[in-house]
Amino acid sequence: MNKKKQLAKNTIIIFFGRVCTQLISFFLLPLYTSYLATKEYGTVDLIQTYVTLLVPIITLELEMSIFRFLIDSRKSEKETNKLISNGKRIKCVVIENDFKEKYEKSKLKKKDISKYSKESFINDLRENGISGLGGADYPTFLKYGIDNIKCLIVNGVECEPFVSCDKAVMYNYAECILEAIDSILEIMKIPRAIIAVMSNDFKSIKMFNKYIKTYPNISLAFVDNAFPNGWERLVVRN
Repeated sequence: MNKKKQLAKNTIIIFFGRVCTQLISFFLLPLYTSYLATKEYGTVDLIQTYVTLLVPIITLELEMSIFRFLIDSRKSEKETNKLISNGKRIKCVVIENDFKEKYEKSKLKKKDISKYSKESFINDLRENGISGLGGADYPTFLKYGIDNIKCLIVNGVECEPFVSCDKAVMYNYAECILEAIDSILEIMKIPRAIIAVMSNDFKSIKMFNKYIKTYPNISLAFVDNAFPNGWERLVVRN
């Protein structure tokens, strides 16, 4: 079936689905008006109006998006089951908190980065869905795909006031961050790296200074405490 015929067929299916829903409401109208007073029917109509306005906002019209993909996958039971639930009971894991707060060392083996190529690194970023924390959710592998990167800028500046996620990570994992940056520099053959930190983030600066002397290619840069200095363009400019 060519695309035009398929489009026409799918349009007719959606059209009749919509029309049938409206017809049901049309035939129920005399039933409502015969049992409800004018004031009561007005209340019902007002509730229906609110529901009509709120449902698309709350559900994000997910049922229509699922219906759209169901049309394409209706010939494949496997693909259909991916989109909708089949009602079968499945086993699941329930994790209960024992509140013991125990820490265990990682059992993962460190990779020998001397044999780790640029292509492998970029592919791992792509395969694991690593992306920026900004609103655009920009894929990280695209940034590292640029040739001849002269300097790696690590943005540790919070953009929003009172947000402290980056500060907490830098303070608690400064040594790990430096080690990771140093590994990236070696893999990607980048000459140097700069970690941008808020000038009044004294705790993070202290922790970085504790270890940074062993990493000659990594330095700190201080950004003024002003909104929105966490924005990447302002970080680069500063």
